[in-house]
Amino acid sequence: GELGIDSPTNMDTSPDETHFDVIVVGTGLTQAILAGALSRVGKKVLHLDRNDLYGGQMSSFSLQGLRDWVTNTTPAQGEDGFPIDVVQSAETRDSWQTIDIQPTTSDTSSYIDRSFTDLTQAPENAEVAESFEALARGSQYNIDLCPKMTLAGNQLVDGLIQSGVARYLEFKGLHSTYVHTDGALRFVPTSKSEIFQDTFISPLEKRSLMKFTKFCLEHPSDVDDEQQYQQFVSRPFVELLKARKVSSRLQNFILYAIAGASVDQNTANSHLMTTEKGVLRVKTYVESIGRFGSCAFLYPLYGVSELPQAFCRLSAVYGGVYILRNGPKQLLVDSSTRSFKGVITEQGHRFTADHLVSELDYLPINSSMSIKETGRVRHLLAVLQGTVKADATAPVVFVIPSNALNNADVIRVLQIGHESMCSPKGKSLIHLMMRDCASATENLQQALQFVVQQGAAQMFKQRSKPVATEQESESELESAESDEESSLVSESGAESLTPQQLQAAEEKKEQKRMERRKQKEARTKRRLAEQEAANTFVQPRVLFTFSYLQVQRRVDGLDIANVHFTEDLDDDLDMDSCVVEARALFTSLFPAEEFLPHTANPDEQNDEEREMEDLATYDLPEDSIPTTDTVETTATTEDNTTAVGMAWTP
Repeated sequence: GELGIDSPTNMDTSPDETHFDVIVVGTGLTQAILAGALSRVGKKVLHLDRNDLYGGQMSSFSLQGLRDWVTNTTPAQGEDGFPIDVVQSAETRDSWQTIDIQPTTSDTSSYIDRSFTDLTQAPENAEVAESFEALARGSQYNIDLCPKMTLAGNQLVDGLIQSGVARYLEFKGLHSTYVHTDGALRFVPTSKSEIFQDTFISPLEKRSLMKFTKFCLEHPSDVDDEQQYQQFVSRPFVELLKARKVSSRLQNFILYAIAGASVDQNTANSHLMTTEKGVLRVKTYVESIGRFGSCAFLYPLYGVSELPQAFCRLSAVYGGVYILRNGPKQLLVDSSTRSFKGVITEQGHRFTADHLVSELDYLPINSSMSIKETGRVRHLLAVLQGTVKADATAPVVFVIPSNALNNADVIRVLQIGHESMCSPKGKSLIHLMMRDCASATENLQQALQFVVQQGAAQMFKQRSKPVATEQESESELESAESDEESSLVSESGAESLTPQQLQAAEEKKEQKRMERRKQKEARTKRRLAEQEAANTFVQPRVLFTFSYLQVQRRVDGLDIANVHFTEDLDDDLDMDSCVVEARALFTSLFPAEEFLPHTANPDEQNDEEREMEDLATYDLPEDSIPTTDTVETTATTEDNTTAVGMAWTP
């Protein structure tokens, strides 16, 4: 989706307006947060992107758009862009030279090795009458390239609330998390009540889990615990769990569901989570529960691209200039100082700036800078007829540890459906991710088959039992009819009615009685149908699959001053690394400025303005009129929102 800022905004056509404090290239979450923070403190920001929608690596597509992207049939970027009336007289000097920027292709993008499979004609889908073209009509799908969530207690949520960006967003709380343990998908209890009600983990394990979460929350307060923490602080988190005699199945719960480890933690590799990071993640997870409902994770309605769009909107509100479908083609560099001076866009427009912040798809050619690959994540996305966990009213996470299904590494599965405004009713999205290896594609296909077949059947057996709605009793019906009769008679008084009027009243009463009985029969029939449907297992079917490889990169040997490249998205389900990187960039550029300062709710501002206007309309004694500092303002909010509108949808 787009913000509706397809053309440049807030742009003057004078030569002076071709210079900016910072040019930001790419509209991923890190770039969007940085642009919003810079504009918020009064910096002049130009935000460019050669694509025609926001989000970068966190883009969300329609079903048709995703197929076009996967099959490389998307129109070439930079073509059919909108005309821009910009004076071509930005300052230039003889010492400035141009450096070409490599064009993005399927081989240089962060997403490669893409494929699409249409299974609507498969034998198992013989009953599916809809074609891809029929299903792809409209905009009912919002499919994330790289689905992520946010913990309710992390820095991103704090930034959303403080900056006021939360007003543009709505979230769904994560419904539940399951980990494949002992041959089946097991529910991961998180709250105290869920832990004590759980029938899978033993009483001893419940005590162990409660004790460990308390250790993570309060580890500095106990001398013995703190000594143990310091002993393991830089060692793998799994070693601390073993030292505290946490059972193997609880280790799976803590490592993969709560701490969010994305790779196998029981084999030697460079991606093992440290104790310092693991304890902090458990602490943040536990503290997140209850902040916006009983869940720890939040997922944005309409897909994760809503977050970059919201921060881009913040930047535009405070003067940021946005140009889509027109990315930079060349850098302007002072050859004498080897410092950045500006860009020339694909449409030939010249802009100068003090700094450039860019994503890695815009790396200069003929430079000593190089991209270092830091990892690869294989994605498999499936569009289902039906859903795996049918009674879920929010996204669900399934985790399959290494070797549970003969898989080489951890597989994470995210179910997103109609309740998150990401698919039509009756359809759902299943997104599987794992670190790339020789068997990754085969492992993901096997995991998809398991989740859709055995997993769905297991979820149905463990579902919340449908509660039969209590039927209206005959006495209630008779009572209602008696009330109607009384009201009919009392309208003019029984003694004043003629026999004909009494007969008409009786006929009217009988008509009302028949209408109520028909309504009751219809409600009963509908309830029985709903209960029968809820008690009938419907096997979900895979309609389409999309496969692609996400390459994670960073820049080595940066040799142009005032040029800053952001890293690619990591493989965590949580998005907090984006705000951490944006904050670090902001501080390095403008250390004296505040990052995402508080933005008052417009309702709060309007309330204060109205109070002052009301006071000004009265002829009060001068000493009775309060100053602005003493006027009290209030802002009413609903129970499920914060003071700045951080909405949580139950």
